[in-house]
Amino acid sequence: MVNPLQGKHVPVVPSKALKLFTDLADVFRNEYKNEKLLLVGFAETATAIGAQAAISVGAKYIQTTREVIPNVEYLFFSEEHSHATEQKLVKDDIDSIVDEIDRIVFVEDEVTTGNTILNIINILDREYTGKFKYSVASLLNGMDKEYLEQYRKKGQRSRSGTARRSSAPDRPCGPRPAPRRAFPRSDARG
Repeated sequence: MVNPLQGKHVPVVPSKALKLFTDLADVFRNEYKNEKLLLVGFAETATAIGAQAAISVGAKYIQTTREVIPNVEYLFFSEEHSHATEQKLVKDDIDSIVDEIDRIVFVEDEVTTGNTILNIINILDREYTGKFKYSVASLLNGMDKEYLEQYRKKGQRSRSGTARRSSAPDRPCGPRPAPRRAFPRSDARG
């Protein structure tokens, strides 16, 4: 499943892709306006999405990587469903701003189960002893009730969709033009 405006596999006018990413930031902009945010874009497909969303809300930004960067310390985690399962965050980047952030927002193009994000949240909580609040922002969200319940129990929030949001939880929302299937708005509040 790929949003045709995302700039992934399907050619798109750059301004339309950037607007889609900014619209995603608008989904959570007001809710977290009084918090100091760090947005994390997942390599490879969500790095541009995360960067533009961070610019849009004036947040700090880092991305996961699969590359080897010399002379840095990493936090390793798994992305089980990926062709390249080992992912990492540069721990040094987080350490340099740890006192400047309240919430980490993980930015993805598509969330199917949320397991990858829960993996990195568990690692961050162990490393930073529960210092941060967490949220997820994605263009497409396919998490079912079971996975949303896992997020709710952990006090995590999951946001999806961009241009239009429905106030009714059972109505579809998502980027426009609509993808092949609509994803319900997911709001896992603790």
